[in-house]
Amino acid sequence: MFGPAAGKFQILASPPVVTLDNLGMWRHLAVVVDGKSKQVVHYVNGAPVARQALKPGPPFRLGAAELGNWNARSGPNPAPALIRNLSGALDEFELFSRALTDAEIRELYAKGKPGL
Repeated sequence: MFGPAAGKFQILASPPVVTLDNLGMWRHLAVVVDGKSKQVVHYVNGAPVARQALKPGPPFRLGAAELGNWNARSGPNPAPALIRNLSGALDEFELFSRALTDAEIRELYAKGKPGL
């Protein structure tokens, strides 16, 4: 997450959510950046898995980005938990102009969940 000034950034990572026992399963992933409450929330299947304090303030900048292909370039040997590549399919991507609530994230999950 990049803040308003050059060189001001914060890496916000969730705990690992893909494990050997759930490989190949559909999952709904969401991240909410809330400048008003100064927090970032990561969700899996409509439920929060991490809430973290947001250090830089708005306006926020994303900069150059690729969906599903992100590697932390924090040094020659970044922590393995910070190396994240998507080896799978991306079904849908949405970007909202405001922070969604927990209830709205649950609703998105419920409406998007495939019928099993």
